[in-house]
Amino acid sequence: MKSIKGKLLIFVLMPVIALLIISTFLISFQTRKSVEDLSIETALEISQKASQIIEEWLNGILRDVQNFADTSSVIEALKTRNWKDLMSKELNYKLSSRTDYEMFFIAYPDGTAPTTSGVTANVSDREYFQKIIKQGYKSYISDALISKATGNGIFIVAAAVKDENGKTIGLFGAAVKLDDLNKIAVETKVGDKGFGWIIDSTGLTIAHPDEKIRMKVNILEASKQGFKGLDTIAQKMLEGKSGYGSYTRSDGSEVYVFYSPIKVGKGWSFGLTLYKSELFSSVNKITNTTIMIFLSVIILISIFIYISSSYFISKPLTAMVKNILEFGKGNLTVKFIAKGKDEIAQISNSLQKMADMLRESFSQINETSLNLNSSSEELANIADNLSASAQELSAQITEIDNSIQNASASVEEVTSGVEEVAASAQNVSNAAQNISDNANKMAENAKEGEKEVVAISEIVEKA
Repeated sequence: MKSIKGKLLIFVLMPVIALLIISTFLISFQTRKSVEDLSIETALEISQKASQIIEEWLNGILRDVQNFADTSSVIEALKTRNWKDLMSKELNYKLSSRTDYEMFFIAYPDGTAPTTSGVTANVSDREYFQKIIKQGYKSYISDALISKATGNGIFIVAAAVKDENGKTIGLFGAAVKLDDLNKIAVETKVGDKGFGWIIDSTGLTIAHPDEKIRMKVNILEASKQGFKGLDTIAQKMLEGKSGYGSYTRSDGSEVYVFYSPIKVGKGWSFGLTLYKSELFSSVNKITNTTIMIFLSVIILISIFIYISSSYFISKPLTAMVKNILEFGKGNLTVKFIAKGKDEIAQISNSLQKMADMLRESFSQINETSLNLNSSSEELANIADNLSASAQELSAQITEIDNSIQNASASVEEVTSGVEEVAASAQNVSNAAQNISDNANKMAENAKEGEKEVVAISEIVEKA
C-alpha cells in the first residue's frame, strides 16, 4: 500500500491485532486450565463430602447397634441363652419401625446366632465374628453380601456385648440393607450423566445406579468388562487414597473418577464418575465466552485505531500533501494549517513559515526587477545620445581632415613657385600636420567611446 492509512494498518493495526489475538488465546488457555483445575477440585470436594456423609450415616448405624448391644435384655439373653422373647417380641417390634435393617441377631461365643427371622445360624466363620470375639474389636462393619433369606444386598454391622465385668460374652448384629446406602451414592449426582458409586474392601461394587453392575462387578476386573484403566484406579481406591483418574469405556468415551475413602468401612471407598465432555462443558463455555469477549474487544480496538488514525494522522497528512503539491506548482497563496502541537502540526507550521518567506523574497525580487528595468531604460537613452554625439563628432573630424588634406595639396602646388614664402609654408605645413594628428586621435577616441557605449547597451539589455 502506498497511502499512509494503508501503512498504518499494516505496521500499526496488524501487529496490535496480532498481539491481542495471541493474548486472547493465552488468556483463554490459562482460563481453561484454571477452570479445569477448579472443576477437578470441585469434583474432588463433592467426592470427599459424599464419603463424609456416608461415614456419618454408617456411624449412626454403629451407634444404633451399639445401643442395642448395651441393652440389658440382650446381655441377659446372651448370659442365659434364652433368646426367644428377645427375638420374637422386643427386637421384632423395633425392627418393624426401622426400614434400613433387614434383621437383627445375636451371636454366642460358639458362633450360634439366633435371628429375628426365626432362623438360627452359625457365624463362627464370619469375619466380623472373628474380629469381635477372637480379636477383641469393639465393633466391625463387614463387606457386602447377598442375604440367603431375601436375596437382597446387605452388610453386617456388629458390636461386642460385654457383661458387668467388661468381658465380651457375645455380639449383637444388624443386617443393614444396601438400599439406603445405594440411594445416598446415586443421589450424589453431578450433571446429567454423573453418578456416585461405592466399593467395599474386596473391590465389589456395592452401590451403583446400574443393577447390572451393583453386587455383580468387581472393579479390580473392570478391564474385562470393557472399562480400560478402571482397575488401576480401583487399586488406589482400595489403598485408601483420595484423588482422581480417568478410564475409557467400551464405547470409547473418556470418563473421570473422583474417589475418596470411607474410613468407617475399613477399605470402602466412594467414587464419583463424570464424563469428560460433561466435566469440562463449563470450561468450554467459559473459554468460548472469553474468546468472544476478547475478539469483540479486538474488533472495537481495531475500529477505534482505524478511525483515530484516519482522523488524527491520515486526514491531516493527506491535506498537507495536497497543499504541498499545489505549492510545488507555484501557487504561493496556499496555506498550511494544522491544529495541535504534534509532529504534523509542527511540519505544517514550518511549511507555512517557508511559504511566507518565499512570498516575501519573490516580492522583493519583483520590486528590484522593476527598479533595474527603469535604470536600464535610462542607460539605453544615455547610450543613444552618446552614440549620436560620437557620430556627429566623427563627421566633423572627417570634414576637418578633408580640409586639411586639401590645404596640404594646395601648399605643395605653390611650394615650387613661392620659395620666399617657404618658411611660412613650412610652418603652415607643420601646423596642419599637428592638426591632422590631433584629429586622428579624436577620431580614435570617438570610436573607443562608441565601443564602450555599445558594451554598456549590451550589459543593460542583458540585465
